[in-house]
Amino acid sequence: MKYRTDKSIEGFSFHDSSIEEIRRDANLIILKLKSACICRGHPANDQVFAQTVEPCEVRLNKIREETAQIYNDTGKNFELHPEPHRPVVGDIAEFESTQDGEALRIKITGFANDYRWVEWHILCQSIEVVWN
Repeated sequence: MKYRTDKSIEGFSFHDSSIEEIRRDANLIILKLKSACICRGHPANDQVFAQTVEPCEVRLNKIREETAQIYNDTGKNFELHPEPHRPVVGDIAEFESTQDGEALRIKITGFANDYRWVEWHILCQSIEVVWN
């Protein structure tokens, strides 16, 4: 199944979704996740309760901007991530999407390899969530 939107991705929950792989191709970022949750009432969920889909991919299409920042405990500030190609490892803490004109502003938070807090900001045209 595939769900595509150029609006906010409400009704999906990626909290605690484990990132298994991050792939990039031109202006596309693909997050391969172990699972995700489609909330009750979402058009992609015909169940009367939340539905877990596994595995799934989140495809961020037509990337316009991307910034990964990591928290510096010493300076108590954010700085550019030293590994921007793989900013978040393990589980996603938050996945937020908001409309920004004709684009979507995505904020993904979680932890880096060294357990420091990460904020990954992406501006894209649309999002696709794909699962079996």
